[in-house]
Amino acid sequence: MAAITLDMYQTLGLAIILLLLGTWIKSKVNVLQKYFIPAPVVGGLLFSLLMLVTHSMELVTFSFDSNLKNFFMVVFFTSVGFLASFSLLKKGGLAVAIFLFAAVVLVIIQNGVGVALAKAFGLNPGIGLAAGSIPLTGGHGTSGAFGPYLEERGVTGATVVAVASATYGLVAGCMIGGPIAKRLMEKFNLKCTDDSKKQTADSEEEKVTESSIFRATCLIGIAMGLGATITPIVKQAGLSLPAYLIPMLIAAIMRNIIDGTSKKTPINEISIIGNVCLSLFLSMALMTMKLWELADLA
Repeated sequence: MAAITLDMYQTLGLAIILLLLGTWIKSKVNVLQKYFIPAPVVGGLLFSLLMLVTHSMELVTFSFDSNLKNFFMVVFFTSVGFLASFSLLKKGGLAVAIFLFAAVVLVIIQNGVGVALAKAFGLNPGIGLAAGSIPLTGGHGTSGAFGPYLEERGVTGATVVAVASATYGLVAGCMIGGPIAKRLMEKFNLKCTDDSKKQTADSEEEKVTESSIFRATCLIGIAMGLGATITPIVKQAGLSLPAYLIPMLIAAIMRNIIDGTSKKTPINEISIIGNVCLSLFLSMALMTMKLWELADLA
């Protein structure tokens, strides 16, 4: 069996090609547009299916450099940390508290059912977590982060199970949530309020410039650097955490410190950087998924 090894740059190039392919396929297939299936999931999943075929026929195997995948993952989660503004949470009031409570309950149910079923099938309970709240609440990003984390602790196949479960959850969520949301909008005649239109107009007036992008990049880089410095210290203390968690917490702290000053956090620019890195991360995570490991587990 032939072996193809892709270095960091080749892995990035292939991920971009698959991302563009997924975008093109999505533009041509109405079902993918209707249910909001992300382009990187489309392109990456197609390549993982190709790898499954070539592996099953013992034709060729692929190996990839994962450095950039991990980098893009940390950048994305760090950008998410900058969205954690306590002042905005306070404006949500009781509704935010109710939503948080409901989310916590659902996470407990997902993990409880997942672990119980894993034990019933004689599997490692960690597989239940890999098919529970990690993918179904966290999505592909959290799956890509916690999958290797679980595998380091002896949960074989955790990454592929988590990513596959996240893909299933994404498709099922879109197919169920989309029509329900549309029906509720039509039933209650829900439309954008004047305030939301005004906020949209205001955000459009804030132009994205080279200077604002540079400032956003600096903030993300500082949070990642501080996080990378603190994470080993935390590990030495006996607490092992995913690589993105501390940078994300640092970003949240930085956001709230900035909110307490007269300066403004470039949220639009941070979101743009985060979304680009998420697309590249998803493309890499899906295209490197070893589906034959999932088949062996089944």
